[in-house]
Amino acid sequence: MKMLKLTLAAVAVTIAATSLASTANAGRPATAAPHGEVCMGYLHSNVAKAKKLSKAKQRARRKWQTKAALVGLSYRKWDWAHVRHYDCTKKGKWHHCRAAGYPCYK
Repeated sequence: MKMLKLTLAAVAVTIAATSLASTANAGRPATAAPHGEVCMGYLHSNVAKAKKLSKAKQRARRKWQTKAALVGLSYRKWDWAHVRHYDCTKKGKWHHCRAAGYPCYK
């Protein structure tokens, strides 16, 4: 039982360290874009689902914008993101989408 507790504690520490590292990297400028924008590290949204593909994309985009706003409110605009795209699949009647890209501000 004691070994199991130690193993679970080690897993928790590893997960926490990984989360901190990815959060730290998300706050650093990744590139200076050619038109004067400043872009951050690559972000992807959590999965959004809907019966219509357009609605699933819209929901994924909103989730991406929420994540990008955590980096800074100026980064939340989807239209300013570089290499933005959707990854969508269909399972039965449901479309599952994620939005991804580099958040930028001008």
